[in-house]
Amino acid sequence: MDSSGVYEFFLWAIHIYEVVYLNKIIIADEMDKVLNPVLSDRVMAFLNAKNHAGQFIFTSHNVLHLDLKNYMKEQIFFVTKDSETLESELYSLADFPEVRYETTKVYEFYMKGILGGTAIE
Repeated sequence: MDSSGVYEFFLWAIHIYEVVYLNKIIIADEMDKVLNPVLSDRVMAFLNAKNHAGQFIFTSHNVLHLDLKNYMKEQIFFVTKDSETLESELYSLADFPEVRYETTKVYEFYMKGILGGTAIE
């Protein structure tokens, strides 16, 4: 029997097709529950390499997605929730000039709390 990640990949294959060839917008909440890390990395590399107008928007708790090898700074967003007002703020990695494209380990900035969006702020 195949792993659940491979099984989920085939279920999502039609959606990936729609993004690339039909220019659809697909949203996946917690993509890590849908695709294993290897498949999600390959899917994102494939989507970024294709010339299309579709979008694949996903949320993730996996810091390995904080990678400027597969993503542009403008493609990575964080959400911070104010503990008093419970309002959420969405902001881009592009808002942090100290993170350069030469930076290979963006997750280290995140884990140190520099980028916000963590539960321990």
